[in-house]
Parts: sequence; C-alpha cells; structure tokens
Amino acid sequence: MASLQLELGDKHRFELSADVMAGYTWTARYDPHYCEVVISHKPARSFWGQARSDKPGEASITITTRSPGRTEIEFIYARREAWEQGEEPLDSFVMYLDIKP
Repeated sequence: MASLQLELGDKHRFELSADVMAGYTWTARYDPHYCEVVISHKPARSFWGQARSDKPGEASITITTRSPGRTEIEFIYARREAWEQGEEPLDSFVMYLDIKP
C-alpha cells in the first residue's frame, strides 16, 4: 500500500517496469474529479536503439492533482485484452492520495 500527500495542482512522476514486448502494460482506475493519471509505455532499448525482448521496458506514470480530498488509484499490470476478458492481472496495487488545498 502506497500513500502520497500532495497539494492541489502538484504533479508526481514515477516509473514501473513493464514487459511491453510481451503485451503487459499498466492501467489505472481512479476518480477523475481528484486527479488525472497519464501512463506512457516504452520497451527497453539497447545501446544501438533496437527494442530488446530480454529486458522489460518501463511505464512512466504522471499523477496531476485536480481537487482537494482523499482518493485512491488502483494500478493494474496485465495484458489488457486478457484482463478485460477476466484473466487475473500479473500485479496490482493501490495508491492513496491525500490532496491538500
């Protein structure tokens, strides 16, 4: 369980590993009244700029606060199509936000 205290209008950025080449990505479920979550994925690159299948890529996650209050964001790591059809995610966690005015 992760918890963050942010102020209204703050942006918080972090990265998570993501095996993009195998189809696994991070998805977020949250209340857009309190925050916006933007996730961008990219595969790992070798020195020569080629995609590498032997190393995971990464997901860059940016949370921007919109309204004061307490809310939660559920992050889900799965192959999206399989997860939407009922397959269990490979990983998930909840982050709690306490947003100050």
